[in-house]
Amino acid sequence: MSHGTPAAWSVWHYSWATIVVAALVLNVLWPISTGYAVWALSMIAYPLAAAVILVNRPGNRVGRVLAVVAVAAGVIFVGSWVFTTWTTRTWSVYLEAITGMAVPVLFWAVLTLLYIFPTGTITGRFFRSAFIGFSLVVAALDVLAVFNPEPLPVTGRDNPLAGPAWISLLYDTGIVVLLPGLLIGCWAAVSRYRASGFEVRLQLRWFMFGLVAVTCLIAVITFIPQTVSSPWEEISNVAVVVGFWSFPVAIVIAITRYHLYDIDRLVSRTITYALVVALLMATYLGLVTLITWLLPAQDSVAVAASTLSVAALFNPLRKRLQSVVNRRFNRFAYHAEMVSEELARKLREPRPSDQLADLWRTTVEDVLQPSRVGVWLTDGLAGDRKPRPGEGPGS
Repeated sequence: MSHGTPAAWSVWHYSWATIVVAALVLNVLWPISTGYAVWALSMIAYPLAAAVILVNRPGNRVGRVLAVVAVAAGVIFVGSWVFTTWTTRTWSVYLEAITGMAVPVLFWAVLTLLYIFPTGTITGRFFRSAFIGFSLVVAALDVLAVFNPEPLPVTGRDNPLAGPAWISLLYDTGIVVLLPGLLIGCWAAVSRYRASGFEVRLQLRWFMFGLVAVTCLIAVITFIPQTVSSPWEEISNVAVVVGFWSFPVAIVIAITRYHLYDIDRLVSRTITYALVVALLMATYLGLVTLITWLLPAQDSVAVAASTLSVAALFNPLRKRLQSVVNRRFNRFAYHAEMVSEELARKLREPRPSDQLADLWRTTVEDVLQPSRVGVWLTDGLAGDRKPRPGEGPGS
């Protein structure tokens, strides 16, 4: 299949991505509400990621699905801005009703990534059947969204295209059906990981890292009450933006640059510091509560003692958790650490120079796995040992 000249397609992809970004920036600079500005800023990463992938990998299906996410988000946000700016116009209420079709499409595209990433195909008859059924439900939701008799979600106006009451029931039921589609999609991604080779597994690690990042950050901000003031409101807004940017950025790296970065180290460090922060926060709050209960009149003492305790615990706790996490998520680093400790132990024992050379060679081969390795010993250390093949000053 021909995709045209690379230069022409690059211009096309960057052009539509620029239009979508401009539509989202419109909601950032002149938002209809603060929340819309944050979510619009979060979605800017998707058209950029789609354009980068499609320019570097023409015809890539993952890039095309990301483009669907980006265009659907652009339609939602620019439509919301238009029909809230001209609320008094008759056509704006019809525009709001029709814009609702983009919401199911956006969710369809995001969940589709679980089924096709990174090869662009769906493996297994069961997963293909589940995806087809899931897609049909989304298509039905698209139609039902237009004729839903419920008030329009943004402005609360009556839907001029409203149908009978049973449409609302079907729409709500269809949204619930999307949850099994999500779970089966996660199952499909795990099955692909277990059945694939090293390269696809590395790409899926990046994908899962971005997916877990956005899921965890959104889960954290859901526990922050909506009525809180600064600085928690700003922290939650930053969490939303960082989380939603991490997913498309991870996808871009997985498709185009996955072999340049050590995902195992990134995952292990992220998990370690997340656990450290969580445990230290729990320790701090627990100590403050305990000391305040024991010494009711000494709030400053409680804060100071808790702060010093947390500071003292940070480094030992980080090292301990890093070792545990490396054992599970970064086996190479864990193995290298164990080999280094074993080498240090053996070097403390008196050994002849030829045994030391063999020990160094074995350790380097085990940890670094070079194509060739040799040890060059001076005459005073080498003794009468003859050099082995490949050894010498240039090895």
